[in-house]
This record gives sequence, C-alpha cells and structure tokens, in this order.
Amino acid sequence: MFTRIFTTLTLLSLVALQGCAWRAPNVPIDKLHTLVVLSASAEQHLHDLGEGERLPIGSYQQFLHHDGSPNSSAIAAVKPDMIYLPQHLKGQQANLETIAPVAMASQFGNHKHNPLRQEYMALATLTHNLPSALRTWQKLKKPLQQVHKQLANYPDVLLVFAGDDGFYVHNGSAAGQVLQQVFAADLVDRHLSPERKPLDAEYLHLVRPQTVFVVAQNPPPALPQVNGSSWQVLLLPAELWAQPVLTTAHMPKLSEQLLKLLQR
Repeated sequence: MFTRIFTTLTLLSLVALQGCAWRAPNVPIDKLHTLVVLSASAEQHLHDLGEGERLPIGSYQQFLHHDGSPNSSAIAAVKPDMIYLPQHLKGQQANLETIAPVAMASQFGNHKHNPLRQEYMALATLTHNLPSALRTWQKLKKPLQQVHKQLANYPDVLLVFAGDDGFYVHNGSAAGQVLQQVFAADLVDRHLSPERKPLDAEYLHLVRPQTVFVVAQNPPPALPQVNGSSWQVLLLPAELWAQPVLTTAHMPKLSEQLLKLLQR
C-alpha cells in the first residue's frame, strides 16, 4: 500500500515538474554531450547524479573571470550543448544564449523548495534523472522534518568556525547556507556576516546568541568572554561541515549528525 502511494506521489511530482519545465531549453539527452556549469555545487551535483562525463575537462572555474562573471570566450571554446546558469548570474542569460541554450533552476517551478533541492532537481530534469532525484529527496523528508523540529528549540543560533588564526564567522560558507536554507536554522547574524570575518567579544556582544555551533577539527578553545552573556556551545565536526561544497549527497550524514547533536 505504502509503495503504491509513494509511486503515485512520485509520478504526480514528476508530471508537475515536467509541466513546469516548459520554459527551460529542451536538448535531447542523446545530444547533450557537453554541459557547462558555473558553480561548484552544480558541478558536484552532476557528479552526484552520475552525469559527470557531460562536464568539460577541468573545473567550472575555468569559465569564470576573477570577479566571478562568466568568461564567454572560454565557454564558447568548448562548444557546449547547454549552459546551466546559477541564479545570481541571471543577468548574463541573454549574453550566454548567443553561445548555447541556457537553463536555470527558476525555469523548473521549484520555488517552494530550498535552493539546493531546486538546483538538484533542475539538473536531474535536464539529464533525465528526475525519478531517482525525487526518490532521493523523498527519503530526506523525514530526517529534515526531525531536524527542523529540534532546531525550533534553539533560537538565536550563531555559526562559528575555529581556524588556525582564531574564531571567525562566515554565513556565506557551505555550512552557513545549508543551515539556513535546508535546515531553517535561526542564525542570529544572518544579515551581518555573509563574508568571512573574525569573531571577537564585540561581535558576540552585538548579536548575543543563545546557541553557538562551532565547526572545529578538535575541541576548540573557549570563545571570547562577554559580561552578562551565556550560551550553549555545540560542536560540528569540521571534516564534514567545513567542506567548501555541500550538496544533496551530503544531506543524509549532515541530518544524522545534527539530529544526534540536538537530541543530547
């Protein structure tokens, strides 16, 4: 009975996503030999989907200028059959469409989901892997709900990294983005620290967290002291949480670690 219900829901989701994909370019899978992506997460998601052979040799970074804008000459040189564009580069769509069809996550009607899932589903649709991608996220539904429920008991969270030169905050990191966008953590400084910056007593006094997640390889030294303040410190293992790229494939382990930590 459960299998039948799950199959029906998967088919309905599949039809809905395919119906929403009418705005996306349609390149037949047998003609999609070279797919250029312009972000680390998209590159890794293609590998996660078993479609890494469609990527040009080398890293996505070869197709970006130092300022992060697309390098049209480098992209054109590999003669792509399609370009997958991250949302923050949407303004480059018209220019890149002179080279090859351009696809973006926003063309696939996934707006109610987190950006990580949006990208994964978009690339799965383009490479005809949507049924398995839907099953992957269906399996994640329960653990993510459990983490959301537990995190509701931890307001005003501060994410801190322990580096060789001391503590720093960096909500624009992969861990910061996943905590906010996938796990819906209430980061107390979410508007203050998209870029990496040192953590000191003044910053702690400004944001006044109740819970501090510390990403560290080993038990870190004590945080700077702030008079009249106290917080709970929870350690996130650096071997997973400090990775520069976190994708759908990391979500089961991240969910498991975070849930165990919050339930102690």
